[in-house]
Amino acid sequence: MKKIYFLLLTLIGLISYAQTPIITAIVDGDCSGGNPKLLEIYASGTVDFSLYSLENQTNANTTWGNTQDLSALGIVTNNFVYITTGGSETALGSEFPSITFGDANVLASNTMNVNGNDRIRIILTADSSVIDQFGAEGTDGSGTTWEYADSYAKRNGSTGPDGGFSEANWTFGGDSALDGLGVCQGGSDTFETLIGGIGTYSSTGAT
Repeated sequence: MKKIYFLLLTLIGLISYAQTPIITAIVDGDCSGGNPKLLEIYASGTVDFSLYSLENQTNANTTWGNTQDLSALGIVTNNFVYITTGGSETALGSEFPSITFGDANVLASNTMNVNGNDRIRIILTADSSVIDQFGAEGTDGSGTTWEYADSYAKRNGSTGPDGGFSEANWTFGGDSALDGLGVCQGGSDTFETLIGGIGTYSSTGAT
């Protein structure tokens, strides 16, 4: 009986763990206006995005703000959603052909109007508890290993979500990795190709 009870608790824990949004990639493009801005989020399990909000923290600021309710993304199961900015529509079309601006899994938000030294996080709207975060709290990312200006970062598989920023769980594109590149600047490869594709994250928590 004790074994059955333990197994039930373990199963409940795994199900609870799986039902969460995870930040899996962030891109600061180098097309006109520094576009496209892109945040990729993986819905691990069945995620009701009406429970969550997105916040940013810019430059050397130590407070979080510019809150974006994520309800418009609806309920998503084991799939990716994308947050971009209204000004990124043209660049998104040329550089990320797998993403269609205006689709149900794409949300345009001023919260993603960030630069490569800024932080972004997902919170539980009800109590502001941190679900996942990219970038070190209260730290201007300029010159850090996690800076993504004209570059990108992708989460390592089977990691996250992190209640705070865990740098070891990420692979970084490096300083200005997209600078001067992309179809928008006469290149032969899109940003999507240059960063190794989108939707590439895999999570053991989703199984």
